[in-house]
Amino acid sequence: MSVPPVVLITRTVGENNKETVNKFSFSMMDIDAPYVLEDEENQSEGTYQLGSNNVGFDADGNKVLSITLSFKDNLSGVNTELTKRPVLVRSKFNKRFEPKSCSTSADLTTCTYTELFSDFLAAGVSNYLFTITNLSDVAGNAAPDYALELLLPPEGV
Repeated sequence: MSVPPVVLITRTVGENNKETVNKFSFSMMDIDAPYVLEDEENQSEGTYQLGSNNVGFDADGNKVLSITLSFKDNLSGVNTELTKRPVLVRSKFNKRFEPKSCSTSADLTTCTYTELFSDFLAAGVSNYLFTITNLSDVAGNAAPDYALELLLPPEGV
């Protein structure tokens, strides 16, 4: 036995006493939280593979590391207001990294995190563990924290 979809039924009566009955489906109601989108090239199964394209220098000659993460939300979109953007938190000392920029195209949002290399990758650590927090959509659906490990490039790259 299947359960019929839930609908809201309204009845309105106009000034001329004409009745109108409408049925509204809840199928377009945004109840799903956004999620971290994994790709085969850089980011999969909770890891992010760093490469030479992630390292550069700022205007002052400081070595910086930049990573771009993708998030997806099918209806209302990922919330990218300044105080509600997804935050990257390094596990060692709970150091927070705010995205320098976020852009949205259709239901895909990409945020770029650029910081000093030494801030991202703490010295003396063999695992570079982070958590993505504060991920939510415009409708207010919050995603659970997402564990992410940055992987250093293989030797010779």
